[in-house]
Amino acid sequence: MKLNKYFMMGAMGLSLVACSDNLDENGQSANGTNPNEGTTYAALKINFESASSRVGELPVDGDEDGQTYVTDAEGNEAAVKDVRIVVVDENNNVEYNQVVTAQKNDDNADVYIFQIQPGEKTFYAVINGNALSLNDELADWDGGELTLNKKASDLCGYDESATAGNGFLMSSVAPVEATIQDDIDEATVKAGTANNVTITVDRVVAKVTMQMDDEINMDNQTATLKNLTCQIGNADNLRFAESAYTTAGTYLMAKDESGHRTTPYYTYTLDASSATGFDQSQLLSGTAQPIYTDGTASQTSARFYCLENTHASDNYLQSNTTFVRVKAEMIPNSALTFAYAEGAVSVSEKADMPTELETFYVITAAPDQSYNGSYVFESDLAAIYDDVVVDGSASDNAGKATEVRKALADDGYAFSEAYTGGAGYYNIWVNDMKDAEGSYLNIAPVFRNDWYDLTITGIKLPGDPNPDIDPEEPIHPNTNVAVTLSIRDWNKVTHNVDLQ
Repeated sequence: MKLNKYFMMGAMGLSLVACSDNLDENGQSANGTNPNEGTTYAALKINFESASSRVGELPVDGDEDGQTYVTDAEGNEAAVKDVRIVVVDENNNVEYNQVVTAQKNDDNADVYIFQIQPGEKTFYAVINGNALSLNDELADWDGGELTLNKKASDLCGYDESATAGNGFLMSSVAPVEATIQDDIDEATVKAGTANNVTITVDRVVAKVTMQMDDEINMDNQTATLKNLTCQIGNADNLRFAESAYTTAGTYLMAKDESGHRTTPYYTYTLDASSATGFDQSQLLSGTAQPIYTDGTASQTSARFYCLENTHASDNYLQSNTTFVRVKAEMIPNSALTFAYAEGAVSVSEKADMPTELETFYVITAAPDQSYNGSYVFESDLAAIYDDVVVDGSASDNAGKATEVRKALADDGYAFSEAYTGGAGYYNIWVNDMKDAEGSYLNIAPVFRNDWYDLTITGIKLPGDPNPDIDPEEPIHPNTNVAVTLSIRDWNKVTHNVDLQ
């Protein structure tokens, strides 16, 4: 199935109705042009109830593939702080580029009144550019291709209150061509009876949320889950080349090439020298947010915002694809201890299990295969350091446990890396797509204005001890968690993800 069959863009409709450009004391219009004979009025009315598909993408029919779409808005995610209107004439000259103040029409609805020349025009709109301090980028915009080299956090200002924060940057989905009539007065356009034009806009960022399912079954786990937090990766689309990171951009308007969306970034040059400079921590954005604390799922979900993220179908890698890193903190339900005397190793069940988080290991190989998968605490391995290691120099538990594990290798034992602080990790692509048979496609596109709502429906502890990723590999083989994904309107599309 084509990519454009999977997604529907939640959008906001902007209706342009004919209105007035304020003149300064020198008779100049607000955009610096001289209004002359033949000018007419136009007005912008904002309607948040209409929806349309993305450019070059088709809406999903019904609930095909189990995906459902519902309109949703929270806090100031739909707030309009300011509206910039850009009008280009038939010769591709910018005739108008100004932030327009709202007025109330007879129905007490906001309209944005301005004055332009009549004739064939192309209209664009940008919302909240002023509030988000993007004036320099937008003041000379002519409606053409414009890349914003900004982080996702620079393009949105979320707040629980609809009147607080800076809102979200929204831009035209596509240019709108229309013929503006001459001799239309302000009262006529304010009444909405002439020069009406509709523009559709969408948010330039995407939204990702994650929460625990209330019905998640934690029975038959080998450890007790205490806390679950998550953090987003590649939200700001970092470019990595020659051992350096820069913030890559996103288009002001969505760019459509050959029927699918594209983004302008990503040059990853991971050769033998630069790969060593790949900084895992650079990929993560924002503070880790809790979704499960001391045995109880949080009442609110974790919330993140990110840029679009699309690649060629064979280039979705851990280094360049948006993902959520889940950190699980746990206490094993049982563990083994080792003793070493007279050259022989003995193993027994640990009698007193800890009640607080501690670093542990998982046995991955042993002479007695029944020990495979069992837990061993770092403190218990460190306790036999003096019995096992000759002339050792380790001083802390981590160093002592490392030397003991090396010594026990001679007796046929192998261990995982350390689950430091009792923590295991799960990396989840935001939109890891599968075919009709359930096989992964190695495609995980993220589109602006989509709301990817992830719900953890199952989890298999302990996860991966190493939070780092392999830049050249895909993410999903390392998930070990079940997740439901919904994309909302903000579209909502739901997928189930199982962390295995």
